Amino acid sequence: MVILVATSVSLAALEVEELADNSAAKLTVLGNGVFLRGQYQTAISYYEQARERDRSYFYAAFNLGLTHHRLAALSDDRSTATEHYRQARMAFQQAAELRRDNPEVHSSLGLLAFETGDVNLAVSHFQAAINAASQGDERAGYYFNLGTALERLNDLDGAQRAYEQCLELSPRHFNALYNLGTLHLRRNAPRAAERLLRQAREANPRRPEPLLNLAILAERHGTEDPLALLDAAVQAATNHHPRLLTRALWHRASYFQRATIAGVPTKIRMKNDLEEILRHDPQHPQVNALLGEYHESLAEYDRAIAYFEREIAAGHDSPAALEARQKAHFRLAIIYSQHRRHPDKALAHVEAYYQLRPDASDALRERALGILDGSQEP
Repeated sequence: MVILVATSVSLAALEVEELADNSAAKLTVLGNGVFLRGQYQTAISYYEQARERDRSYFYAAFNLGLTHHRLAALSDDRSTATEHYRQARMAFQQAAELRRDNPEVHSSLGLLAFETGDVNLAVSHFQAAINAASQGDERAGYYFNLGTALERLNDLDGAQRAYEQCLELSPRHFNALYNLGTLHLRRNAPRAAERLLRQAREANPRRPEPLLNLAILAERHGTEDPLALLDAAVQAATNHHPRLLTRALWHRASYFQRATIAGVPTKIRMKNDLEEILRHDPQHPQVNALLGEYHESLAEYDRAIAYFEREIAAGHDSPAALEARQKAHFRLAIIYSQHRRHPDKALAHVEAYYQLRPDASDALRERALGILDGSQEP
């Protein structure tokens, strides 16, 4: 399951119609203009000038925080992102001192806390945003963010209540429908999960995520054809959400790995989807390892070796990716001991495997050592 958090940037509107030259309001308007064109550093300059002109001007502080938050999200460098998060937090805190009852400030501080790992603080800010908000649609978004944070803390009852309160205020809120449906899927409540995921699909037919989770339900409970749902998800991602295409392809490839379907060459279909993923993301976690297994099963050992080595080189550290790296080391140890007569390489991969899996059986290590010292035939 992927948990969604509303992170859209909405620049604070100004309450004045006529702006004096070089006023804090005028400088903030200029900052807003360049922000909307993606010129974020220039926007920061304008907002900082506005702050120098009038330290009590709320909009300059708030929009300065939004801009640093956007730059943190866009940065690939961890230290740069950390600095933008720090600057964003400082600007939002200054805005909060000016308007302590402003819900957007609390929500923005909550998003910062969530993204930087302080989820308990995020919960406090999202609750404060709910308490400060007066409009239903606005409160719905804050309830959704609260539910997301509570789910991250594994408070599933609290998350469910927050998502339900969001839906009371905004019955077609796609993210809440999707997250609540997925939460019921986690809790093994298939009827509620299916109902909510179908509502999410109706709320936004272009999104592939509900289709992916409906496919999981279909595979578990036989409610409909999982492959038809997965094909529809891939098509939706291709047409409307290209950034979700690799996710949809991975779900379908994983299904092909598990399934036996009359008249469908599932392993070839799996290979095709995996290769398509690598065209978009050559280091996608687990994909190279699975392709390595496919080619190893066909005795295409050179190709298998190349894929397994790519999986190891990618160095992903999520639990699933770590398991794929373990598998790659294990399979390479087998290939080099049984098929390619490189006992030194076999032993190196055995040792790497045991570093990742110190609780594993010693059988593979003993075999590799035996091959290395000549006491066993490869």
